[in-house]
Amino acid sequence: MLTRYDHLRAATGRLAAPPDEQRTYLNELFLPLAVDGDSSAYGCDELALQFEDYFISVEYMLAEGELSSEQADALNSLNDKLEALSGEQNADFWRRDALQSDARWADVRALARTAVQSLPPKTEQPSANL
Repeated sequence: MLTRYDHLRAATGRLAAPPDEQRTYLNELFLPLAVDGDSSAYGCDELALQFEDYFISVEYMLAEGELSSEQADALNSLNDKLEALSGEQNADFWRRDALQSDARWADVRALARTAVQSLPPKTEQPSANL
């Protein structure tokens, strides 16, 4: 059974992935919703929404010893960047084609890579609370 740590690591990894992998993931996720076989209208905000679903427990995981302060800091930096990119003024960032054309995605990927590299696979975690 996957834990919140596993889900957090996976969601962070999807934000760190190259644009082609992100696009493929989103296409597979939204294809059942696409009337004409093109799911690009659904944008790419789902990558951030999935991260947010598990990021919400970072402070608790830190308090319980499931994350180190360095790991929490890396995840907080990524979350801060994503929050700064929210809102109508950044709507173009969340279009599917922005994954490859918007330089801000390179910044998000770099922060996500740093965060996911700090998160070892569950088997390497020292805490028994996982």
